[in-house]
Amino acid sequence: MKLRNILLILILIFTVVFLTNCQNKEVSIKFDTGDQEIVVNPIVGKPGETVIQPRNPNRIGHRFLYWSFNGEKYEFSVLPKKSITLVAVWEAP
Repeated sequence: MKLRNILLILILIFTVVFLTNCQNKEVSIKFDTGDQEIVVNPIVGKPGETVIQPRNPNRIGHRFLYWSFNGEKYEFSVLPKKSITLVAVWEAP
């Protein structure tokens, strides 16, 4: 009887963990322009979905160069496994 209860509990735990990990979780790419007045809407979807780079933001007195992640230029292709925030890299005259 005890062994049966333990087995049922283990099956229940396994099922809960499995179902939790199988959910279709959405991730996002957020954008930090360095200026609160310049807003770029986040890209939201499921990991692995194809994404297209948004329009380059405009900032008076600056030229937009690229979006950066962890200090490196970010190449848009598919949504990552986890949500990330990209930072705008600007060039001032």
